[in-house]
Amino acid sequence: MTGSELIAAVIDGITEALYGDFPQVPIYADAKVVQSVSPPCFFIELLTDTDEELIKGTGARTYDFLVSYISGDREELASLYEVGDKLFDTLLLINVPGGKLRAENGMNFDIGDGAAHFRVGYKPYLTFTDNTPKMRTLYNGQEENPTDGGTDTAQE
Repeated sequence: MTGSELIAAVIDGITEALYGDFPQVPIYADAKVVQSVSPPCFFIELLTDTDEELIKGTGARTYDFLVSYISGDREELASLYEVGDKLFDTLLLINVPGGKLRAENGMNFDIGDGAAHFRVGYKPYLTFTDNTPKMRTLYNGQEENPTDGGTDTAQE
């Protein structure tokens, strides 16, 4: 799975989780539609994408997201706190191809500009295919020749 496919899979998992707990609320993952929607709604935005090599052949990607809930009523703080608090449970575990992904790196939310802004990070672990040429074997100063099965004299 490529990096962009993995990001899309995590966004799909977040969308599915949000839809499961908030089925009547539209969910957008495209920032271009911000001006053309009517609240209440959710927006999903990728904040950072970090790559980390662990041990040879494995690594992890950390995706930090901002999930914003816009209620439409700037004066209704109670509903923003309620949604923000519920998102801790909603986004703790999401479905991705091959299983579930647990939120890592802490989760938090704040209220600002009439919206609940929820931050969550996911860290899928990856296995890489090693395409590095393998070492050849050296026997008493001679190297095995993989093309004809014979040996070549090693140069010093």
